[in-house]
Amino acid sequence: SNYSPHNAPAGHGSFLAEVTHRGELRPDANWIQGVVAALGKAGILRPEHVVLAEACDNEYAYIDQDLAFEDRIGRVRKWFDESGYITFGRFGRYEYHNSDQCIARAMQVHGHIREVARSGDRAPLQLR
Repeated sequence: SNYSPHNAPAGHGSFLAEVTHRGELRPDANWIQGVVAALGKAGILRPEHVVLAEACDNEYAYIDQDLAFEDRIGRVRKWFDESGYITFGRFGRYEYHNSDQCIARAMQVHGHIREVARSGDRAPLQLR
């Protein structure tokens, strides 16, 4: 794995396929195999090389945005920032990012925490 050698057995890689749905969905072995087959047909992976495939359902994975969302979340973020709380990510700031953006944000937060620990300056976190 590119993120950590502990994410996959030696000589293997890891892959995440996110499938969005509404309502009831009970992913069984046939459903998982269908996803693997579709990824194979798209040329993304070779199904015969897959050694493990699992499904995990996250009922609250997406933020429900309506016309008043930006105003509401802006007030919430401002309060947390001014109160000295560090929030980030899908459930911390209600931002949806791809995996690479999540890693970049985590590195920004880490740098901010280190700077606060070094300097004692508790200036609000400014995420880029």
